Amino acid sequence: MISRNDSSLFYTASEIVFIKGVLQQGLLLEDRHFPLARKIIASFLDRSDFSSNDVLLLNGIPRHAGQVKDIASLAAIRTLIILECSVDSVFRRLRDNVGGDRTGRFDDNLDLVDAKLRLFKERTAR
Repeated sequence: MISRNDSSLFYTASEIVFIKGVLQQGLLLEDRHFPLARKIIASFLDRSDFSSNDVLLLNGIPRHAGQVKDIASLAAIRTLIILECSVDSVFRRLRDNVGGDRTGRFDDNLDLVDAKLRLFKERTAR
């Protein structure tokens, strides 16, 4: 496990700019960007004191077949679940923000979400 003091868990300024750009443009992380996704996941696992007895539920990754192999290097993949709902339902859930966890998320505007859904359908949901 990576130590909380491991400097590899800290993000560089260019990584932060890149992540913000991906979110602002409604893009997906490509396979070549997986080292950054790995860093995000490893940082989360470290902050949450994740142990081998815990279950990690990922939402939105892996998005490409190549990322499945990369994720497997971090954690054993036991099950893949694909939840399906209509575009209208996605927009309604974002608008209603029942749990309050969507507040202040600039990547949740309807145009970006629509773009992400189209990209997901084209590239991932095969």
